Amino acid sequence: GVVEGWVEVMGIRYKLGGAGGVQCFQAAVLPLKRIKSKKKSNQTMTEADTSLRARVVLGMPRLTCTLKGLEDGSVRHGQLVRAVLEVANNGTVAAHSLRLASSHHHAITLRPPSELDSPPLEGGGGGGMR
Repeated sequence: GVVEGWVEVMGIRYKLGGAGGVQCFQAAVLPLKRIKSKKKSNQTMTEADTSLRARVVLGMPRLTCTLKGLEDGSVRHGQLVRAVLEVANNGTVAAHSLRLASSHHHAITLRPPSELDSPPLEGGGGGGMR
């Protein structure tokens, strides 16, 4: 099974040919990264490249979004449309600090669930997006 921690790729093992073929191993050797230093020195400073190292985590949020109310997919200029964005978490860990972004934030008004049944232009509304 999968265990939480770090995984590091050490190289690639492969086989050439069929039965009785040659087994090979190619180590993953990456050039060292040069460290930028403000001090003038004759020595070249380098550090190990850790790009083939990755963190493995067990639980993650898995969000799915559904926009209900725009089933036909078209909205005309100036048309007032009511739609509900439903966000569900099917993951094994709670999602935190969610944000909603839109390229047309001036045309969207957020409303609390308690006001969803009132007519679109009534009620306090949640104001525009920030």
